[in-house]
This record gives sequence, structure tokens and C-alpha cells, in this order.
Amino acid sequence: MIFSTLWQNIFKWSVISSAVHMFPIGVTSFAMGFTGSLSRIFSPKWIILTGLSFCMVATVLLALGGGPQDYWPYIFPAFSLGSAGAMLTYTHNRIAVFQSTPLSMASTVGAIFTGALQFGSAIGLAGVTSIETSVEAIHGGS
Repeated sequence: MIFSTLWQNIFKWSVISSAVHMFPIGVTSFAMGFTGSLSRIFSPKWIILTGLSFCMVATVLLALGGGPQDYWPYIFPAFSLGSAGAMLTYTHNRIAVFQSTPLSMASTVGAIFTGALQFGSAIGLAGVTSIETSVEAIHGGS
């Protein structure tokens, strides 16, 4: 959300160009969605740790990228690693939760887990939107 606004308002990229540059997020996330069978080979906690490590590396790369010239060396790998890490973490957290839940409580635990994820996403999105709006109001959006 922040990158599309930055690219369109500051760097004057078109909407379609911004959307194309976001493509690695969707492709990598889609591919990582099929890694559920890895939990039969590796412990989910190690897969989750790997996903979180990918997210940390992606955060550092995003901090280093500053302009349009930094897309390929920093932003593209950050989008790829970050979305892979987030999807690995999400997918294998669900697997780990259901592996440790008694069968009689699986639906209740699943509903609580999904509700917590949605609540956290709503709060996080509201916070980021509020911060972005405040910064744009103070600094004029450019």
C-alpha cells in the first residue's frame, strides 16, 4: 500500500507500472501456498523460523531501497523474500496449530485463530493508514 502510493505520487509511475512492480508479491505468495507438504519432512517450527527470517531480511532490503533505481537490487528481492516468508509463516502456523489441537476442538480453535488473524490485520491496516495519512498531511505528500 505504501509503495504503490510512493511510486505513483513521488516517482510519477503509472498505475499499471506500479501494479506490475507488485507482481512478485502475488507470484511468490501463490507458490509458497503449496508448501504444506513440507511439514511432513521438516518440523513446522523450523519452516516458520525460516519464514520469519525471510521477513527480517526483506525488511532490511526495503529499508535500503530508496528510489526507482533501487527496484531490482533491493525492492524486488525484498518483495520476493518477504512474501515467501509471510506465506510460509502463515501456512505452517495453521498446520502447527491443527497438529497440536485435539480433533474435537479443531473447528473452535480454527475459528479463534482466523478471528485473531483478521482482527490483527484490521488493526495493523488501520494503524498504517493513519500514519501514512498523517505524514502526507504534514509533509504534503511529496
